[in-house]
Amino acid sequence: MVREHPLIAMIIGGLCSLASGQAWAMEMANLESAPVHKVHMNETRPNSLEGGFELLEMAINNKEERLIWESSLSYGNDRNRAVVKFDGGGEIGRRIDEVETQLLYARQISDSVALLGGVRHDWRGAPHNNYAVIGTEIAFSDILSSESFAFLSDRGDLTGETELFIEAPLNPRLLVDIRAGLGWSAQAISDEDTGAGLNEAELSLRLRYTGHDSFVPYIGVAHGRLLGKTADIARAAGEDRHATHFVAGLSFGFGSNQD
Repeated sequence: MVREHPLIAMIIGGLCSLASGQAWAMEMANLESAPVHKVHMNETRPNSLEGGFELLEMAINNKEERLIWESSLSYGNDRNRAVVKFDGGGEIGRRIDEVETQLLYARQISDSVALLGGVRHDWRGAPHNNYAVIGTEIAFSDILSSESFAFLSDRGDLTGETELFIEAPLNPRLLVDIRAGLGWSAQAISDEDTGAGLNEAELSLRLRYTGHDSFVPYIGVAHGRLLGKTADIARAAGEDRHATHFVAGLSFGFGSNQD
């Protein structure tokens, strides 16, 4: 049974009290979790600086409590952007074991598709630290989008990931955020205990309260599991091949137009 945590109780209480307040017009701006949105390339907009945390959360089950974050900072306009991503996580009370930075250039090639390229550096938890990155962002509709990336390490290992996002409003104050992701490797990587082929999958659901103009609290659940040969490696080592976590956290962001 998951033990109560003060931060979890605070966020749940905040959601309940906020949801009972007065209705207001939903303004998501920089606070939506999905990173891909349609743009209008025929409109000229000035360069702007935008950033924030799409995820800043605790993930808890009966075995561990983890802190996880996904953040980004971008400068540019609807056609060209420079993007810095800073993601990481680790078990609370121990050292952070995953920290990743990406420096990307994003080129919008249509109202709904962007191409990205750049570099990635892993600061902890990886035998090789540097990667070339290429990817796409696609906005299929107002509520459905995706990100796909491929990574080529400095040792020649090719890996990648794809994530699908669904953001659907339930009412003027509540939004359901669903994410489904797959990871893959073109070859076995022995020192990462990774097999060739599809190696991991994750499905998560978060309920977000959007009725605040500076942050978005949320609660939800996330399930992840290893796949294929990677799962076989974990099984042989006696390690867990899947895990489900209760999650609670905040999203927040900022934006400013600059000529």
